[in-house]
Amino acid sequence: MTWYEGALKMYGREFGVDHINSANTIDNIGEVYRQQGKYAEAISWYERAVKIIERVFGVDHVNSARTLHNIRLVYKNMMDWVSAKSYFERAVQSYRQRRGAGHEFTVDSERALKYAINASNNNSRSTTKSKWWNKSRSKR
Repeated sequence: MTWYEGALKMYGREFGVDHINSANTIDNIGEVYRQQGKYAEAISWYERAVKIIERVFGVDHVNSARTLHNIRLVYKNMMDWVSAKSYFERAVQSYRQRRGAGHEFTVDSERALKYAINASNNNSRSTTKSKWWNKSRSKR
């Protein structure tokens, strides 16, 4: 984490706060927090990265899809399927527009979206989570 924070300070000095060059580092800081189970912090960093990317490239650009994917992972880990679903939808839309319907990222995101929709509709959170996770991991 210290390395990412140092890199972010350097980007801030060189390019200014929230420059596009710092978006990847900001996303990486969010990833560290997600892996530590600090979900509120992770979402905050991820959303900051998405805002930077969208300011530069526009809403739902393929460059924001990775961060949208990471945000939905946080909500999936929190078993907040309704919130996860909205980020799945945005990632799918972005991948479909920029990479095409048959691209691996698009197909994987569409599969994950279907499971999120099923999970949010069924309300059987723990069972659905394990089924979703096992199925999405086995298809890779």
